[in-house]
Amino acid sequence: MFTIFLLALSAVFAWLAADAWRLRGGSRLPPAQLLKLRGQTTDHLSLEEQRKRQDYDERKLTGNTNAMFLVFAVLCIGFLAAGLHQLLG
Repeated sequence: MFTIFLLALSAVFAWLAADAWRLRGGSRLPPAQLLKLRGQTTDHLSLEEQRKRQDYDERKLTGNTNAMFLVFAVLCIGFLAAGLHQLLG
């Protein structure tokens, strides 16, 4: 029973790792569209400031998806190894 639980946890973390991998790309909307949705404009901002805001928005909305992918992948491999060890040992 414990083996099934470990393998199920491994499957859950594999799904989370795959989802974090999929989310690692940028936003599908251009930064100007995101600002318009919030009622802001980019007319008065320099290109550097627009890029900084875009980077901040991506980190704020999704977090660091590369780190999330690594954490979920390591947890998946760990639970899979523990489950296989229980199954074979």
